[in-house]
Formats: sequence, structure tokens, C-alpha cells
Amino acid sequence: MKTSIEQVVDETIKNYREELSNALRESLNLLKEEVKKAEEEGRRILERAKEDGNRAYRHHTTQAELESRGLALRAFEGALDGLIDEVIGELENVDRKRYSRSLKSFLLEAVNAIGSSELEVRPSKKDVTLLKKLCKEVEKERGVRISISKERIKSDHGFIMFSKDGKIAVDYTPEALKERLKPVIRRRVAEEYLKGVI
Repeated sequence: MKTSIEQVVDETIKNYREELSNALRESLNLLKEEVKKAEEEGRRILERAKEDGNRAYRHHTTQAELESRGLALRAFEGALDGLIDEVIGELENVDRKRYSRSLKSFLLEAVNAIGSSELEVRPSKKDVTLLKKLCKEVEKERGVRISISKERIKSDHGFIMFSKDGKIAVDYTPEALKERLKPVIRRRVAEEYLKGVI
């Protein structure tokens, strides 16, 4: 038989082993939970990094696309301005009948836009004679009175029409027409030729 001391020692060792075994199990469980938490945190960090990377990629891609479109638009604007300036430069070579019809059409538009019965036209130096003739025709057609100013505009072609009191003016010089028509031309050309580019 074991002595009571031996029994106490055996019991103590048994309890110690059980406590040690329990502590070891708890430590392992805690360690497993911590590893699981660390893995989940690692996954979340990787997902955030991936999302941040995707977001940065989209941002840079979008920026590059915008810059590319901006370059294409600036090139388009430059080409459009050059083309319109070239057309304006060719006005000297336009068929005179066609040019005369255009000027008369502009005179009629200006009369309608101003809406007054007494008007004044300030012509370009090159178009004075033609405008005098066309103003007489428009006077008869519309029942208005149009006087030709002694002042000349700086533009080589076209005219500026004023109401008699000078408060309303309509500019039909090539330069003014260019500015008014440029958005329309830009839109039509862009719709037709730049669909896939811009």
C-alpha cells in the first residue's frame, strides 16, 4: 500500500497533469482562434489591398482616357479652326452668284433678327458695291429702309447690321459666323467621324 504521502503526491501529480492538460488544450484553442483571427484579418487586408489596387487602376485608367480624349479634342479643335480659316481665305475664289445669294440670305436673316423697319449696314470694303445692290432688293422685298454706313468694318467680307438707334447689332462677318457656327460644325463632325475616338 501506498503511503498517504505517496497518495497525496500521486493525486497532486494527477491534478497537475489534468490542469496542465487543460491549460494546454485551452492554449491550443486560444492559439487556433488567434490564428483564425489573423488569417481573417490577413484576408481582409488582402481584399482591401486588392480593392485599393483596383480603385487605383480604374482611377489611372480613367485619367489616361480623359487625357487621351482631351488631346484628341484639342487636335480636332485645331484642325477645325484651320479648316474654317482656310474656307474663309477661299472666299475670294467663290462663285460670285453663290456669294451674292449668301449675302442676301444673311441680310434677310439680319432684318428678321433685328425686327426694325429702319436699319443700317456697315459693310466690308470689298462688299460695299454688292451690298448696296442687295440692300435695295431686300428693302423692296421686306418693306424696310436700309442705309449704308460710310464706316467700313475691318473684316474683308460681310457686314454688320444695326437697328437705327444702334442698340441691336447682328454681325455677318466670316469671323463672327465662324464663332457662331463652330459649335454646330464641331458637333456634326464629332458625331460623324469621332464616334469611337472621343
